Amino acid sequence: MNLDALMTMMRDQGATRLYYKPLAANDNSKNQYYLGPSLDALNVLPTGPTFAEVGSHGKAILKAPVNLFWLTDDGSPCPAPKAQVIFYPQYPEVRLGSLSASCSAAPKAMLASRNPGRIILLGITTDNRILARLIGPDDTARAELLSKSPVSVVGVFTEIDTGQSPREELLTALRRIADAGWHDASRLDSNGNMLPWLEQTAAGSPLKRL
Repeated sequence: MNLDALMTMMRDQGATRLYYKPLAANDNSKNQYYLGPSLDALNVLPTGPTFAEVGSHGKAILKAPVNLFWLTDDGSPCPAPKAQVIFYPQYPEVRLGSLSASCSAAPKAMLASRNPGRIILLGITTDNRILARLIGPDDTARAELLSKSPVSVVGVFTEIDTGQSPREELLTALRRIADAGWHDASRLDSNGNMLPWLEQTAAGSPLKRL
């Protein structure tokens, strides 16, 4: 599959930012996937709540779940429910783990290997999902990806352009909202919390009364 097809697949599933990371031999399912010596990776990867846990060596580690999905060849998302970011303060080191557990679409053999040339491509959506594809050393998309001019570099991640104009990105976002059907009116309180808006002045309420 070429890079254009992969990028289209990511955009169709809602990705608005694209990042990639070349995988070293030590990036595998046994050793997990290195994200750097600090929490800078969290500027790229949206995570759930962080919690502390005692590791196998009696040292405290920090973990945070990530809402990661592997995309199949037809673009369908398969959740990896155990995927998580792990921070080892004693090293210090941040790694991404459990990418293939309980996910039939995960490329388990390539994730477990130590072969050079592998690249993980991640799409980040506005609702904080992470879409993933693993690109092999011989895949057409690999050379195309490495030849693209980066938008930015954040730690171990290189950001690339999504291939959409701002107008196309806006239309894609509006299309996803429209395709989701009717939305209940809501408002933000002074603390930024989303609350139901039940007043007659709520947007769309005249239509509901017809």
